[in-house]
Amino acid sequence: MTSLWRPGKGISIKEVGEKRYVFSFYHRVDMNRVLDGGPWQFERNLLLLKEVKLDDIPHKIVLNEADFWIQIHNVPYSVVNLGTARRVGNFIGKFIKYDDNQNSEKCESYMRIRVCMNVDKPLKKGTNAT
Repeated sequence: MTSLWRPGKGISIKEVGEKRYVFSFYHRVDMNRVLDGGPWQFERNLLLLKEVKLDDIPHKIVLNEADFWIQIHNVPYSVVNLGTARRVGNFIGKFIKYDDNQNSEKCESYMRIRVCMNVDKPLKKGTNAT
């Protein structure tokens, strides 16, 4: 992962249990870039990452959520906005952010939103919102 993430100040990796690792970044900027840049995979498996606080016990942290960029298609341009993005994102999972740069220069018929999803639950099938 180090060669993929290329942290500017370095990283150390420690195994803390079966299929559990702590990635210690030497600079917060590197950590934030990795957390914001996901989802990440290793050997075709989704990496579930979460910031560890000082009083956390790493092997007891619940890892069942991941952030994904999602495209919402066939959206009338008149409702391509933050409010719609928030409603749709919260329907799918937990809304994180709306990529308003996606639609600023082009009249796209879709929106890009970042959503936190519980990976233990099945994906919701496509639906029409009226």
